[in-house]
This record gives sequence, C-alpha cells and structure tokens, in this order.
Amino acid sequence: MPSPYAELLRTPHGWPFSLAGFFARLPLAMGGLALFLLIADITDSYFVAGAVDATYILVGAFVAPGVAMLIDRHGQRRIIGPQITVHVLAIVTLLILAATDAPLWTFFPAAAVAGAALPVVGAAVRARWSFVLGNTPLLRTAYSWESVVDEFVFILGPPLAAGVAASVGAPSALALTALIGASGTAAFLAQRSTEPDPRPESRLGGRLAIAYPGMPSVVLVMAMLGVVFAGVEVTVIATARENGSVAAAGIVLAIWSVSSMASGLVIGSMHRLPGLHVQLVAGAAITTLLLAPLVAVHSLPGIAMVLFVAGAGVSPALIAGFALAARLVPASALTQSLTWTSTAIGVGFALGSPASGWLVDEISIGAGFWVAIAAGLTATVAAALGVRSTSHEYTDPGETANRSPQV
Repeated sequence: MPSPYAELLRTPHGWPFSLAGFFARLPLAMGGLALFLLIADITDSYFVAGAVDATYILVGAFVAPGVAMLIDRHGQRRIIGPQITVHVLAIVTLLILAATDAPLWTFFPAAAVAGAALPVVGAAVRARWSFVLGNTPLLRTAYSWESVVDEFVFILGPPLAAGVAASVGAPSALALTALIGASGTAAFLAQRSTEPDPRPESRLGGRLAIAYPGMPSVVLVMAMLGVVFAGVEVTVIATARENGSVAAAGIVLAIWSVSSMASGLVIGSMHRLPGLHVQLVAGAAITTLLLAPLVAVHSLPGIAMVLFVAGAGVSPALIAGFALAARLVPASALTQSLTWTSTAIGVGFALGSPASGWLVDEISIGAGFWVAIAAGLTATVAAALGVRSTSHEYTDPGETANRSPQV
C-alpha cells in the first residue's frame, strides 16, 4: 500500500469507522439493484422496474440534504439511528407487498419511504475524516481512500445482490441488503469518539450548501455522472438477462469498479496533481471518451473489456467532486455539501434508470448506452463551464473550518 494510505490508516480510530462505513454503504450498491430485479420479476418490464427504483432513489436524494442539515445541527447518532430503523421497516414492507401480490401502486410509497430513510453514510464518513484530520494534506488522501471504498462497495455489492437474487430470489437479496446496512450503520454510530461535534447554533433556515459559488456546477456534474452509471447498469442487466445469466451482470459491473478503484488508489498516492477543478473536467472527459465504444459492442465479455478501461476516469472525477464540495462551503455546511454531492449522483441515477429502461424496451438493448454517453458529454461540458466558479476556496476569517487542502 502506498505510504500516504498507511499513514492515514494509522490515524487513531480511523480505520474502524471507515470499515463500519463500508458495510453501512453496501445498500447503496445492493438495494437499488435488488429492488429493480424484484420489480422486474413481478412485472417483466424494465421501465416499471426503473420507475420504482427511481422513486426509491429520487425521494432519498431530495430528502437527504435536509437530513444533512439536521445532522450538522444535532449530530450523526441522533439522526442516522432513527433513519436506519425506518429504512429497515420500509424494506420489510416491500417484501410483504411482494409476497402477497399487492397492487403495483403500493410499491411506490413503500419504495419512497425506504429511499427517504436510507442514510447517506458516505457523507458522514467523510465528515468524520475532516473532523479527525483537520486541514492537513492527509485529508485529500482520506477523500481518495473513501472514493476507493465506494468503488469496492460497487465491486462487491452488485454481484452479491445479483448472485443472491439468481440463486435464492430477489426478495432474499433485498432482505440481505437491509440486514447488512443496519449492522454496518449500528457499528458506525457506536464509535462516538470520532463523531463531529454538533453545531446547534447553525440555523436550519440558513443558506443551503448548494447556494455557495461553485456548488451548482459540482452538483450538476455529479448528477450527470449518476446518469452515466444508470445507463451502464440498466443496459448491462438487460444484456445479461437476455443471455440468461443475471449473476453475470454483477460481475461485469464489478469489473468496471475494479478499474475505477485502481485509478483512485493511484490518485490518492500522488503528491503532485492538477487543481481539483481541472481534475473534474479531465475525469468526466476521459470517462465519456472511453465509454464511447459501447455503442458498437453487444456481448457481455466485450462490454466488460470496455468498462474495465473506462473505469480509469471515474474515480478521478468522483474524488475531485467530493473534495470540491468540502472546499467550497463553510465547515457548518460540510455534511450538507457532501450530501448534496452524494445525492446528486443518486438523482442522476434515478433519472437515467427509467430513461435507459425505456430505450431498452422500445428500441434495443444496446440503446441504453446512449444515455450514458450523452450524460458523460453533458458532465464534461458542465465541468468545463464551471471552472471559474470551482477554482476558489471558501474563506471566512471567523470560522476555523476543517476542509480539504488546496491542491
């Protein structure tokens, strides 16, 4: 392991909360896929499955920034604990609806509650690193590390969900998602010493994190990357189902994440890098360029090869996005800004999933990749147009903020 990572993981209490955060984040990679497969099995429609999945993700994305404001004000344990409890109860409700052949419309409100109550643990973990490390060079390494953890979540999560769904059934995959998420979140919240101090003086009606200069550009780029991920995932799943092997979809998606994880490890170990705003543009552009061959590839092995190469651009873009979100706002809005960034990806995924599903249903399986490529181009343009607003750092003489260093 490169020395910056070794130094990071020697931080007191650092690796335990990062490890717990890994398990708490697995529902992000498993839940949507398990729910998609459950509804697809019931309705035999990718569009309907994408619509329920979009409800799950979109409602969670719109609720999350408000929840993040509560976390900044009251602390992680007091807010995330009740959240995960409601989430598990909503998942149980979805499983009951599926087992009793309930009307299709009933899945939408249940999915909405499940999504709204799913904690955005990635933002909470990054906020802990910021609290523990302060304004040190290791903080950039910590953000890189957590992006690598995110990738590993998506290496393990999809094949685990798809494998359980294929061998035991989609309901079992969804139940396993809830169990893992609840256990990881409980372990994360039990570690009180690294929890950032609440800021009860911060007003809920104050300035939203997305209103700070540069944040709209970052959020738009991350949302478009979410559309990219949805376009790829839905099309890979459809291709695998047509070939009679749902489990293969998880393996192909994991291959993409392996490449992205490797590039993230490299980025985190480098001492000299371009500015974060430049890294965001480059990451989005490289991802889009390397995904372009998918329009001419129709086999799962061929898709896997393209995704393995294309993953090289994903982590650099995600790392830059999260680091910029921490740099562009005051410390009192840190969890909120990181949550806006995380949930923007979810919003993009929620929009891209039914769009890709419709193209797959109505045109052809491979047509779903066009959604990913168009979104990648949009992300690249948005990142380039936003360079001026994302090239600065928030400064407030009256606030000693823990934030990412200037790189």
